[in-house]
Amino acid sequence: MIIVQINNMLICNVYMPCDNRELYASILGSLSDHIINKDISVDHYSVAGDFNCSFYQSSPVFDVFHSFTDLCMLTNALQNTVDRNTFTYRHKTLESKSCIDYIFVSSVLNENLLSGVVQDSGLNMSDHVPVVVSFNAHILDDKISNVTRGAKKEDSRYIRKLRWDKADLPLNYDYSCMNVYPVFLEISKFCALPDVDNYAGIINDLFNKLTTALLYSDCVIPRVKASHFKHWWNSALDAYKINSTECYKLRLSVGRPPNGELFTKMWQAKEAYKNALNEYKEQGERQVTDELYDALLEKNMNRFWGSWRSKFGKKEVHAKNIEGCSNDTDIAQVLKNYFSQICVPNNLDVHVQHKDEFFVDFESYSIYDADENFFTVEDIERAVLKMKKGKSVGVDNVSTEHLLYAHPCLIVSLKMLFNAMLRYGYVPDIFGKDTYSDIKRL
Repeated sequence: MIIVQINNMLICNVYMPCDNRELYASILGSLSDHIINKDISVDHYSVAGDFNCSFYQSSPVFDVFHSFTDLCMLTNALQNTVDRNTFTYRHKTLESKSCIDYIFVSSVLNENLLSGVVQDSGLNMSDHVPVVVSFNAHILDDKISNVTRGAKKEDSRYIRKLRWDKADLPLNYDYSCMNVYPVFLEISKFCALPDVDNYAGIINDLFNKLTTALLYSDCVIPRVKASHFKHWWNSALDAYKINSTECYKLRLSVGRPPNGELFTKMWQAKEAYKNALNEYKEQGERQVTDELYDALLEKNMNRFWGSWRSKFGKKEVHAKNIEGCSNDTDIAQVLKNYFSQICVPNNLDVHVQHKDEFFVDFESYSIYDADENFFTVEDIERAVLKMKKGKSVGVDNVSTEHLLYAHPCLIVSLKMLFNAMLRYGYVPDIFGKDTYSDIKRL
């Protein structure tokens, strides 16, 4: 039995025993106590699950079942939308089926019920068929609980990251062309102009537009937790999944016959899909184990933890005390004081002398002495290809993958923009910003 409260709604889930009337009555008795003595903030409640008993056919627990629903004033959410011949459980070997899964709701929820269906699919591996109900959303309180949100915010297991390995890269390529090309035209016009006075504002604006175009293009890239995708999934399982779904839809299109060739074909496709899932999952777990074992044998701890985090994510562990400080503000001040002392010149007179010499030499610098001082498209492309994938992003949120998988007009845009920076001796303001993560000692 599971009972949770979400805003102003109490949700109860049960899995009832089969042939134990005393235990059956005990569970429903405890559940009725929770509902009757519910918190004052609860306006609606529902009870759903496998009751292991038909609500309409006589059984040893029939009277206990109905006494519970009457006492708690619960209504069967499927009573007006599903006929009594519908089944929610089927046993293929015994060739039996029954309706034992229900969703019961309070009176106000029942009045706002939009639909209730028993909804099967070719992807359902269980003997039970899902029961789905829909309600008007306005009956729920719009307050959102923040009890656990703060705890999850800093845990990398809950941070959604771009998964380029699961993305539609050709679509991202098309989107980047559509978004970057207008900026490319603006940069071309700017580079064709003679020297301008407001070059700083223009360079900042063009660079921001370029990064924004890349970020708009990644809308087709999945954003998920590190452990969202099954690392053992492959194209073969996609084929099994599609075949199972198509066989189910084919049987559905002719009225869902309870036997015959289409029925047998659907069950065979579903069993094949289920067996393939178990097989590849087991292979994937062995592969991860072998990979971690090899890394340990080689004493390559970086590869070991890299493999671990890529498959399962990681839980951040933070120190509770750093240099006698325990809160973020004091820790930040300690770091500020430490690094400000490191950056003080050893000899102020020598420092000033070197600084003056540099500025004297700097006045004679010229990038126009030779063409090789300017960037070429090949230079930019070579630099991008050398960048490592999977690295953390900077303050502009642009990753290596944004550059690698973008349309080639991005490379030409960067070449022109970088040469404009050389020409005017100016870089965007964001080049002077960075993010840092302090490594806290345990």
